[in-house]
Amino acid sequence: MNKEAVRARMLSLSESELQQVKQSYVAFLESAMIDRTESARPDDLSMAEAAGEIAEAFDQPIHTSAEKIEKLKAIDFGPKDRVAEGAIVKLRGRFLVVSVPTSRFVCDGESFMGISTDAPIYRRMRGLHDGDTFTSGGHQFTIEQLA
Repeated sequence: MNKEAVRARMLSLSESELQQVKQSYVAFLESAMIDRTESARPDDLSMAEAAGEIAEAFDQPIHTSAEKIEKLKAIDFGPKDRVAEGAIVKLRGRFLVVSVPTSRFVCDGESFMGISTDAPIYRRMRGLHDGDTFTSGGHQFTIEQLA
């Protein structure tokens, strides 16, 4: 398994996510701007103020996406003999990448999903080895593969 290809795919997806969030932010700001060439009505001013407050809500997703990118760049994706950050773990035929949370994605024909070290399932399998069994959410899992 090419873990660097998996990291590269995750970085690409996270960078696209960041660009989408930024584009949404800019589009929202542009739609909320007051045309200064015309006289402003009181409603326009209050709507612009409310829009500014809403725009602040866009700030968190931008920071979150940027932090995911930085974390992905910093994680050691080298070979692992136990479940830790940077490991790829196969459970019930599905691959989990212990790094940052993502939706499902495909890399080299395999399906992956990123999870963070804050995920409950990670806390249950942290430190385990290939072939070990654990329980999470009332279900028993066996680590089928560890990279």
